[in-house]
Amino acid sequence: MQDLFFNSSADSLFARTTDVNLSGLHRSVPTLPGRGASLQKKQIGRETNFLQSICYARREKKDLQMLPHFSIILLCLVCQLAVVAETSPAEPTTRPGIRLARIQSERIRESSGVVASRKYPGVFWTLNDSGNPPTIFAINDEGKVLGEFRVKRGNRDWEDLSIDDAGHLYIAEIGNNGGRFRETAVYRLDEPDPFKKPDNARPLEITHEWRLRFPDQPFDAESLFIRETTGYVISKYLNASQAEIYTFDLASSEKFQTLKKVATLPIRAPVTGAALSADNARMALVTGLGIQLFHIDGNIEGAGSLQPAFVPFLNPSMEAVCFAGDFVVTTCEDKTMAFFARNLFDTPKK
Repeated sequence: MQDLFFNSSADSLFARTTDVNLSGLHRSVPTLPGRGASLQKKQIGRETNFLQSICYARREKKDLQMLPHFSIILLCLVCQLAVVAETSPAEPTTRPGIRLARIQSERIRESSGVVASRKYPGVFWTLNDSGNPPTIFAINDEGKVLGEFRVKRGNRDWEDLSIDDAGHLYIAEIGNNGGRFRETAVYRLDEPDPFKKPDNARPLEITHEWRLRFPDQPFDAESLFIRETTGYVISKYLNASQAEIYTFDLASSEKFQTLKKVATLPIRAPVTGAALSADNARMALVTGLGIQLFHIDGNIEGAGSLQPAFVPFLNPSMEAVCFAGDFVVTTCEDKTMAFFARNLFDTPKK
């Protein structure tokens, strides 16, 4: 397949594409009403920014390996331009093994993290990202809100949620657009009872905090998962660099920790969410193109040598993923909630 993308005609097409002003593409798209307009602009902006970064890298001859990835991302953008104004995010899908729902709350403006409760069956926890109140929400598999709970900590840029077997939730304050922060953080809190009326006069307390620094240049991240006494963060790059897995020690008493890189993944699209199955056998990552699932059998550090199973699902606002029983579940900032049957990922890509 790579030979197809490296032939002279494809290379010539790519060279011409690098001279296109991608920032003007959105002008040809019909505008959605109300809040949909700003969300539409944000989604398309993500794809054009990514395309521009790849075009720049190609012009500078930084990485010829990204040619196949450029073609895929370009297709992603073209499809998005074609359908974004015509397709409802919660429109039922006819694709076998996939079910869609819609988050039914205007207060969940930009679902940026999701996790399935291990204590309360059928309950999912989600949160908004930056610019929203510090609140976590309990929802069911139809997207209906069961409860919302304020957290005693500001929301600078919350990007993901994780969970452990001891009844704790973890909030990832790891968003770092433009690498402007030298430090990020992860917060732990006790999982509340989603069916108990919250006392908003007493917000949920943070029981532990990990302050994280970078081994080199600061980078953006939107993915966190927990395994026993280790936290895992996955980088999000907009320049077609490969995603990387970093770790920190939950048992450490140090005030600050420097993230440690443990793996480089065969994924160049920006990673916006990640999850580890409860049995540590599978690791899922999401991008605007779909879900990448690694059959890791407990070896997270070895994921860089694996080829993931890929299920395409075009949505540039897809931000979060978790495992729930026999499903991989994703949420998007446009309120789409998608359930992917486990058998869609049973055979890893060769």
